Amino acid sequence: MRYNIIREPYILLETVGMLHKYVNDIKAVDTVKYRFPPADDAERQSRVRCMQRMNRVQEIINEVCVDVDRNDPQMVRYFGRVECGCEYTCLAQLLTFSFCTLERSDFWGNVEDICRIWKDLQERNCWIDSKSAVSLLFSDEPESPGNLIRQVKALNYSGEFRMELCDALDSFEDTLHHMAELIEPLAQRLEKVFREDPFLFGDLWNYWQDVICSGKNAPILELMGADAAVLGEVTEVRIALSCMNTNLGSNLGGSNTALRLNYRALFLGSSVTPESTTIRKGVEWDGISALLKCLGDSKRLEMLRRLAKERSYGLALAEAMGIDQGNVSRNLGMLYNCGMLKQEREVHRTYYQTDSEALHDFFVRVEQLIHS
Repeated sequence: MRYNIIREPYILLETVGMLHKYVNDIKAVDTVKYRFPPADDAERQSRVRCMQRMNRVQEIINEVCVDVDRNDPQMVRYFGRVECGCEYTCLAQLLTFSFCTLERSDFWGNVEDICRIWKDLQERNCWIDSKSAVSLLFSDEPESPGNLIRQVKALNYSGEFRMELCDALDSFEDTLHHMAELIEPLAQRLEKVFREDPFLFGDLWNYWQDVICSGKNAPILELMGADAAVLGEVTEVRIALSCMNTNLGSNLGGSNTALRLNYRALFLGSSVTPESTTIRKGVEWDGISALLKCLGDSKRLEMLRRLAKERSYGLALAEAMGIDQGNVSRNLGMLYNCGMLKQEREVHRTYYQTDSEALHDFFVRVEQLIHS
């Protein structure tokens, strides 16, 4: 397996990540949570270095966004926090991270790439998968849920935000260009800071280069589904490094197969280390609270009970429970994104089954945290 670590920052994505934190008053250091004490001196040193990066990231956010009004309607529109199951996203993330192929890192080049990919997906009649959460997933399988309105209706977002997203996607290029023009001055400031302060990206690049060359890469990359057995025919893993997206360790290319990449694309956030035990769906308190909220719904608990007995698919489950199919799809998406369901894709159907082991492990971890 060949790992290609890209040195240049993806400035559009970095700016989106920065503004998502700033507009919602999310402190960079608060996004770094560790489940267990450091195992050894090497891990302890790694965490100290990580906290140094987080402190510098926060300084940069404050410096670059010094004159940004958090309550500006346009900033709130694009960067205001939107709940999606156990995690959070925003309109700007859905319009950018969903199309991250790591082809071009410059600001407007990245915008052009995204528009090209969206156009290609539309021409191939691809549709938005209901399991979409922090980013949009696309499918080119024949069982489309219908037009754009129906596709967005099946997503696990609030009704108000689904309308906002539908409008944005209906005029995709205009919306993306409007957002890009709005944030371009901030992107230029951020890019200037990165050029003048090599600590962040230089340190990250050297860190991961050393990790991979020393053979320590297996645990973290396997955890993100990057091992050879999962990759199959893919021989290259492109790794982009991110400062502003601190805990993001996302398998972009593999979960978005409709993008037709011949490589795997990964984003490693600035707080991710080979020893990390929490990536995205971690065990920190915010994650625990969101997961308990997801499970605290009678319909979803009934779905888990039924799917623990035998696997099923959306339409059959809707008929058995007497619930609207769109409602079932949204709830299945929430449970799947929480890691509570297994999924098997067959020719014309997607089957779900309760992941009893994951459910058990979650409540064990809750108990561990309560007694820690």
